[in-house]
Amino acid sequence: MQDTEDQKIKALAMNHQEYKMQAEAIKQQMDMIQASIEDCTNALESIDELLNVGTNAELMIPIGAGIQIYAKPESIEKIVVPIGSGISVEKTPSDAKDSINNRKEELLKAFGQMGDTLQKLVNAIKEIEAESASMQ
Repeated sequence: MQDTEDQKIKALAMNHQEYKMQAEAIKQQMDMIQASIEDCTNALESIDELLNVGTNAELMIPIGAGIQIYAKPESIEKIVVPIGSGISVEKTPSDAKDSINNRKEELLKAFGQMGDTLQKLVNAIKEIEAESASMQ
C-alpha cells in the first residue's frame, strides 16, 4: 500500500513540475505577444502623429545602437508594411493602419487563448497541490 501511495506522490510531483514548466513557457509567450501588441499600438500612434505633422516636421529616426538622425519625410502617401517571410509592401496610411489593426486583433485573440490555457494549468497545479496536501 505504501508503494502505491509513494508512486502516486511521485506521479503528482512529476505532473506538478511539468505543469509549472508549461505555465512558465506560456507566460513567456504571452510576454512576447504583449510586446508585439504594444508595437502595433505604437505603430498606429506613430502613423497618426505623422499624418498630423505632415511633411514639414523634422523627425528623429533611430538607426541602431541608440543613435538617431534628423530627417524630414518627403511624402506620407505610402508606408512600408511587413507582410511576413521578410517581405514588405507599400500601402496607403489607411491600408497600413488596417493591416496593423488586423495584426493586433490576431495577437489579442492569441493572448486571450493563451490566458485561458494558462488558467487551466494554474487550476491543475492547485488541484495537484491540494491532493498532495491531503495525502500527507
